[in-house]
Amino acid sequence: MRRIALVVIMLTSLLFPASIFAENIPDDVLARIKSKIAERYPGNYSMQKMLVDADVNSWKELQRNYTGVPDSVFLDIRGRVAERYPDNFSMQKMLVDADAKAWKELNR
Repeated sequence: MRRIALVVIMLTSLLFPASIFAENIPDDVLARIKSKIAERYPGNYSMQKMLVDADVNSWKELQRNYTGVPDSVFLDIRGRVAERYPDNFSMQKMLVDADAKAWKELNR
């Protein structure tokens, strides 16, 4: 699971660099993202950049609702996942995507 998440993060960061998204992200959220990653990978700036890019993109994606999922269901899914992984937006996005997709399949 970790390897899949890392591959998703790497691909996301290549496709959507943080500089494109950072201008619309609140300063406190960006600071939390950067701090968590810098603490985990001190001195490894390429890893930090890749992970910050991925988390910024994931945060942005989590701000939109999913087509075909009612707002109340989406907010419930997002809230539960955010409680479990409060500052890991890449993990949040992966889990929200999976739950939203499963909900849609169960409610066809």
